[in-house]
Amino acid sequence: MIEKDISKFGFTEENIVKIAKIVSEKMHLINEKLFIPHEICFPPKIISELISKLFEKEISEFLTIHSEYKVESAKSDRDSDLTFFKNDSEIKKIEIKVTSTDKQWTGGALSKRPFDYILISWSGNYDAYFIAYTFIGKKEWEDTGDNYYGPKFTVKKLKGKDKIILMGSISGNKVIRNHIDQSKLKFISNLIGEKNNN
Repeated sequence: MIEKDISKFGFTEENIVKIAKIVSEKMHLINEKLFIPHEICFPPKIISELISKLFEKEISEFLTIHSEYKVESAKSDRDSDLTFFKNDSEIKKIEIKVTSTDKQWTGGALSKRPFDYILISWSGNYDAYFIAYTFIGKKEWEDTGDNYYGPKFTVKKLKGKDKIILMGSISGNKVIRNHIDQSKLKFISNLIGEKNNN
């Protein structure tokens, strides 16, 4: 069961779109400065891991500023992706899972920890995202029976769960990702900045 008011931790649609925009811009930069010039082509699984790390870092930095909590990103594989602190006391741990598919998320060796999760699906040129917040219990991860791939959590399961969708939507047993309009968001960011300065 997830807390209904996750906005107190900074998880609002507005904040998540801003964070997704930052991640998108950084992925474009990596693509233009590294992948394209050096003809590097990674499989989607590796790109998903990179996007996951960027979201982890950007969420921790953004929400430390825009919430009442200090948010730390993981320092090792055994740490939770995000840990929220208040007055030096640990308040909440959150895991992040990222996929390039529109049907499921795949976990690693430690994925069966029962925590709140941020589930992210990306597509296109790093400009389209589905992002949801939910709790996943240990038994909700399905073993695939494959030695290479870890346990999976499907959109079909997410559909029937207590969740908060922060970006995108669900249609059938697939996610629908929202496209980030970079120019429009930059215009909106400028307007927000102008309002804050007045």
